[in-house]
Amino acid sequence: MKQLSYLSLLLLLTACKHSSKQAPGNTGIDHSIDYKASTYRFFMGQTIDSIEKTVDMAHNYLADDGMVNDTGITHYMTVMEELIKLEEDNECLPALFITTDKKELTEFRCSIIFTPASRDSAGLVAFFSKIALLFNHLAIEENKKKLATRHRLDIPNAIYSEQFSIDTTGRTTDALFIYEKKRSTR
Repeated sequence: MKQLSYLSLLLLLTACKHSSKQAPGNTGIDHSIDYKASTYRFFMGQTIDSIEKTVDMAHNYLADDGMVNDTGITHYMTVMEELIKLEEDNECLPALFITTDKKELTEFRCSIIFTPASRDSAGLVAFFSKIALLFNHLAIEENKKKLATRHRLDIPNAIYSEQFSIDTTGRTTDALFIYEKKRSTR
């Protein structure tokens, strides 16, 4: 019986070694990407090959001098996400941008240009309520209010910088919403 336990443990360790490209274990650090988390299940360190099985990413050749670099840094993007209906005649489209290093996800960004019903705090909270299905952190009312008033919401994380922000600089009617997660430079 003892040999069977050792054999089971050995098989389990071997299986874990071969599945090293899966989401990191319970280390107390959140590696997940908070964009369609229950659908896409993206995480920092995930391979581009795995991501492309879920989302059709295109090489962002303008950011990479036209070359894909599987042994270094490469940028990808997509604008193939579903439109988000804000009001009867107002829709917006999420654009996704990722950066890989040696084919593993190191940065994720979702940008949405939108025209809020109003640019005050209530108008921004209404927009966040519309996109809360895409971001778990925006399902929390306190987070929506902080982001609407401060135009920035930082999510505490030991090794990653995770942030939601709103940019209205130079914009008269629309705004730019950004969700970004990348390795922290702290």
